[in-house]
Amino acid sequence: MYSEQPCLVLTGTQPALMKEVCSSLDNVLPVSTAAFSQFTLNDQPAPELVAYVMSNLNSKHAYNIDSLKTKGCRFLVVIAQHLTLPSLCELLRLHVDDVVLLPCYPQDCIRLQDSILPRLAPSHDTRHITKIQQLELGCSAQNSINIEEIIQLIEEHFCAKLTLARVANELNLSPSRVSHLFKDICGLCFRQYLTCRRLEAAEMLLDNPKSNITSVGFALGFSSPSHFCRSFKEQFGLTPRAYMEGCREFVLNDVYKRYQNLRLNILPAMQATARQRVPVERTQLHSIG
Repeated sequence: MYSEQPCLVLTGTQPALMKEVCSSLDNVLPVSTAAFSQFTLNDQPAPELVAYVMSNLNSKHAYNIDSLKTKGCRFLVVIAQHLTLPSLCELLRLHVDDVVLLPCYPQDCIRLQDSILPRLAPSHDTRHITKIQQLELGCSAQNSINIEEIIQLIEEHFCAKLTLARVANELNLSPSRVSHLFKDICGLCFRQYLTCRRLEAAEMLLDNPKSNITSVGFALGFSSPSHFCRSFKEQFGLTPRAYMEGCREFVLNDVYKRYQNLRLNILPAMQATARQRVPVERTQLHSIG
């Protein structure tokens, strides 16, 4: 039975993972745990504040998440080890309020505090410093603008033969400046981020039964099928072939975990700050062939 005191209730069908999450959040939020069966077998209403813990989204977890909303949960956060872009879209369709990827970083805890503490105690003072300060990025407004432009270029051209030198030339910066800026702010080097962005798209392409490994690898800008397979296995812990055959036993590399956290949490906040300050004449970038 979860605590009757106001708290965030962790639930799910994976006790070991729930215990891990509880340990990481226990010192920043009032939390308790409850087996998901507690809400199904006894037809008990769901708590108002729930964190559903899972490894990755499947039909069973999607059903459980949907049932929590129908049973009265008013704020639902999903904490997961791995999510694809289609999975994130599905969670949005299920009206999930927030998503956190494991491991929980300090900025995740701050965001959860901002969202949950006022619901537990409305008088709680949750005034915090700006998002960029919260994330401890330590970057100036100009750096935010530069990163916004770099990320935009990658988003538009990650399937092309995009190099650090070409990006630097497009932004009238030196390759060294782009390299150090990206690494210092994002915690990943430019090449690592580019590879992870391609692999994120690969997950969606490989879900198509008409796809094949060779065409997907070349379509995403990898130099060869072997390069694609090696990168996929290094970041995900399984081969593209195993993924196409339905295996979802991911063992994520630390680099890809960092990348996912950037995509989900840090970059949106940083890009929003940059867009508030970027001059109009710099919002339209030249195309890269």
